[in-house]
Amino acid sequence: MVGDSQPDVTLTLEDVLVGDVWIASGQSNMEFRQHQSLQPNQEDRDYPLIRTINLNHVATDIPQERVPLRQTWIGCSDRDAHHFSATTFYFARRIFNETGVPIGLLSCSWGGMPIERFIPAAGFVSSPELKEIADEIAAHGLQADDFGSDC
Repeated sequence: MVGDSQPDVTLTLEDVLVGDVWIASGQSNMEFRQHQSLQPNQEDRDYPLIRTINLNHVATDIPQERVPLRQTWIGCSDRDAHHFSATTFYFARRIFNETGVPIGLLSCSWGGMPIERFIPAAGFVSSPELKEIADEIAAHGLQADDFGSDC
């Protein structure tokens, strides 16, 4: 942080975009890569204003305030399109072509992960179809509120 105590310090940021950020989460269908789609090399993949970051697979039962990042933002190009989920690539390309607004994609997909991991604890309580899971959570002495309102 640059403050009054260091008036001669200059902080320069480069290649910074301001736009929309979308969270992409799900199982294998969201993790499926663009280069695995039909005829991926025939697609226009030169979109430097579309970027993705693929979050690490970190399993925990406790909501985290910080998740360690080992990756950086990757721009969409012929060279780097293989880093993109096919679903997020086609989605972002369409939105970008319609709006011209830069797109950031936070990809936190995990193929093979049980779908229950993507449902907030409060969702189990509010859905009759998931009552059995809600009861199991309660049997462990937990309530949906124990996971926080933004879980």
